[in-house]
Amino acid sequence: MTINEVYGIGLSGLSANKALAAIASQNIANANTPGYVRQTMVLATRFLGLPGVDVEGPRAVRNPFLARQLVDTFGRLGYHEGMQTALSRVESAVNDLDGTGFGTQLTEFQTALGALAANPNSTVERDAAIASAKQLTAAFNSTRQQLLDGSNATYDEAVSTADQVNTMADEIAALNDQIRSLVGADKSANELIGQRDELVSQLGKMVDVEAVAQKDGSVYVFVGAGRALVDESGASELKVGTPGPAPGYAVDVTLERDSGQSLALGAPVGGRLGGLVDAYQETMAAAVAEIDALGQTVTDAFNLAHGAGGGGDLFEFNGARMSVAANVANNPANLNADGAGLAGSGDGAAAMAELIDTGNPSLIDAWQELTRNVSEPILLAQTGVGLESATAQQLETLLLSETAVSVDEELVALSQANAAFQAASEVIKIAEQLSSTVLNLVG
Repeated sequence: MTINEVYGIGLSGLSANKALAAIASQNIANANTPGYVRQTMVLATRFLGLPGVDVEGPRAVRNPFLARQLVDTFGRLGYHEGMQTALSRVESAVNDLDGTGFGTQLTEFQTALGALAANPNSTVERDAAIASAKQLTAAFNSTRQQLLDGSNATYDEAVSTADQVNTMADEIAALNDQIRSLVGADKSANELIGQRDELVSQLGKMVDVEAVAQKDGSVYVFVGAGRALVDESGASELKVGTPGPAPGYAVDVTLERDSGQSLALGAPVGGRLGGLVDAYQETMAAAVAEIDALGQTVTDAFNLAHGAGGGGDLFEFNGARMSVAANVANNPANLNADGAGLAGSGDGAAAMAELIDTGNPSLIDAWQELTRNVSEPILLAQTGVGLESATAQQLETLLLSETAVSVDEELVALSQANAAFQAASEVIKIAEQLSSTVLNLVG
């Protein structure tokens, strides 16, 4: 081996271990940086020129399979969280446990009518029945308003979530441009790729996405049935449409291109946005339509029974709000307790009491069906959040075990690189001594 070859080995060792120390220091400095992926340098034997070692990298440690699984899990988790968030707004509206719900007031009204049927000439029982009727209408109006407010708030959140998706898509497109530029210039883009991949992961919570890596370092992001949210031309936008008419209140989510072209997604949007949209149109707006129908049914049934024998209407309903008819609310004597029966029979009050739990379906059955249509999706959403949260946590742990920075391991690598750097320095010193000795002998 010549002295020049010894020099080559020493110099390449200095360069390689300097790079190893630098990458270890960078990893340590970014250990707590969100989205940062541990980077490594690869040492390779030099085959051309002077002997020694070459350094390849830096290379980011990634596991595309686990990352894909995590994004998919985030999408399902986001969907259930969106459903849970939305439906929690109306959970109390259909809950009779506090004693003030519409179902509870139906039962209370039935009890008051039964007492009136047993003692139809009692002023006390008549006043109690009217007071119970007013509580029933108040409970109906409160329940309907809560359902309406909850559905409107959910729709507004869906629009806001779509705006967040569009902002993130713009950021991903901007990072794509920077990454392309660096990759095209043979420069490392690992940090930007880490930031971009973290954004894609967060985007996956908002909508179901498919990220496809490109040779230039960028990624295309697809939603729905292969609609490009981000591609080589930049980012498109998701738009949440205006709700359709009752009873479906259908909400379309479309993809808007820069050209103004509007494309149907062709598949569920998924993620948190999908959960919000489905909660709105399948449960909450539908519940508003159901309670409106129930309000009309209650009004018609009681007015028919109360009107027997010329009693007139008991309730008024304008399609959104229920109240006790003014001629009864302001004059208890106009409450028709006898119906078409004999005076003092209480037949009218008895007939009205039977309306609540007879028929197919009965009024109480219709209310309970409405509550099931709201409460069952809440339970499903809660179960889904629990299951997907556990799965996401497991996947994150697996992914972090491969990609996250261990400060202890990096400190060891830094110490080893520094020691090797010192050893390479000694090789160069020995080469210099040999060179000086040879020159002295020759001279």
